[in-house]
Amino acid sequence: MIKIYSAETPLDAQLIRGLLNHEGIEAVVQGESLWTVRGELPFTTETSPSVWVREENAERARELIDEHQQTKNPAACGGCGYDLSGLRGPVCPECGWAFSKPEPWVCPTCGEKNEGQFSECWKCAGDGEAL
Repeated sequence: MIKIYSAETPLDAQLIRGLLNHEGIEAVVQGESLWTVRGELPFTTETSPSVWVREENAERARELIDEHQQTKNPAACGGCGYDLSGLRGPVCPECGWAFSKPEPWVCPTCGEKNEGQFSECWKCAGDGEAL
């Protein structure tokens, strides 16, 4: 096995593992237990959660991770195919696949600019449209 990804959190590592498994690449997460002692150990790539695959799958796994990290507001979930049209959150509600943060939007009710991850206006709780 070879380490192909160092994650910031155990959830990040599990999302990448799920992505790879969905594509037929067996992947495992190691180092999750070290997350519980962060602060006691220095946070480095050696102590962060990591994703490992068989050597023969490493190149394809890296390609998939790169594609995943470059994806912006996809029409369909890369993890399960769920229709993401109109979704403002950066995570598929069906399987948890993460994609990049959506664009900011303006509330049609009060005109307030809101960050893309919010589905309701922070000022008046109205729905918005993309900028």
